[in-house]
Amino acid sequence: MASSGGIGEAGGRPGADDLQSRVISALRFPLIVGVLLIHTRVRPGAGADGFFFYIEALFSRVIGHVSVPLFFFFSGYLFFRGPNPGAGKGGVSAASNGIFPSSWWLAKLRGRVRTLLLPYVLWVGGWAVLYAVLVKTGLIGASRPLDARFFLHAFWDVEADADGTRPLAGQFWFLRDLMCAVLLAPALGFLAARRIGAAVVLALGLLWFFDAQGSPVVTRIPFLGDRGLSHWVLFFFTAGAWFSIRGRNFLADSGRFAPGVFILYPALVLADLLTIRQPWNFAIHRAGILAAMPFFILSAARLSRPGAGRPFRPGRAAFVADFLRSASFFVYAAHGPALLFALERFFLRPLAPKGDPALAASYLGALALELVATLGAFAALRRLCPRLLCLLTGGAR
Repeated sequence: MASSGGIGEAGGRPGADDLQSRVISALRFPLIVGVLLIHTRVRPGAGADGFFFYIEALFSRVIGHVSVPLFFFFSGYLFFRGPNPGAGKGGVSAASNGIFPSSWWLAKLRGRVRTLLLPYVLWVGGWAVLYAVLVKTGLIGASRPLDARFFLHAFWDVEADADGTRPLAGQFWFLRDLMCAVLLAPALGFLAARRIGAAVVLALGLLWFFDAQGSPVVTRIPFLGDRGLSHWVLFFFTAGAWFSIRGRNFLADSGRFAPGVFILYPALVLADLLTIRQPWNFAIHRAGILAAMPFFILSAARLSRPGAGRPFRPGRAAFVADFLRSASFFVYAAHGPALLFALERFFLRPLAPKGDPALAASYLGALALELVATLGAFAALRRLCPRLLCLLTGGAR
């Protein structure tokens, strides 16, 4: 579409696939910052409803919540890309009929063992050992007995709340659920390749949309929506797989909604904030997530075209952009319980912020300290222990 700055015609140009890759790469670090925003919370006094309440809600709940869906979508899209049988000229589709040779499947699975399973075991296991050490030394109190059952559940569902179960380092529910999607990839890919593929994606989307607090429709199905099979991963991963297998260009399809999406998404953000206390807010919130996906994809595309933005020119800006992209997974993994605990005890608690300005400053300060600490640790490990860093990040350096 002309209105999208040429994005709508990307599917017909040789550089379309390259631009899609640049968009995914450009969004990696901003989306990780969105994850940090979800977890960066300053707890004001009960009943606080000043402007800080809406600042925190805007960044930690509204904008930050698009990160996980986009990561799942890109994961499903990339899983079915690359050299494979049945691919067209551009190597987009894994297999036009959704039936994958065992050699292709095993190669994909081996790759995910290195990039997903090994980092997952190392990080969650490391957090579990650190937790045990802190308990044994008396630095923190034990909330659960340190027995074999604890260490077993630490890798799967040691914590639970209304949103589901989580491993010990709560942010790793994303990796846990993504690995489950990888195991289900042959079945999900087969369904996505059928003529009913779009209907399957739509059905999963409806399950996700109504699986929320305040929803009048019960969408829970046994074994679905929890414990590794969240509706988040099933819907967005399968949607990404559908785009990849069907050979569709998600930039071109996102461009079909421009410029309307640049009006709709900000409007939904405002509506989300204004209705945040209403039980039916879930519908506006999830509609906003769906609108945010093409909004951020198109925004990144406009900055990612050759010559459109400084990050892709030679020089210091390109070096910084490459560093941030490389550090994305490490920042996500390292900002877990120990860092958040340290920030709360040694930064937020001594400050004891009161009043909206102080709360906002503490909120932004905590986020800045998280980024400084994790990026600094990444830079130090890359320089001093590159092999260890490679294991911890699944290959990123």
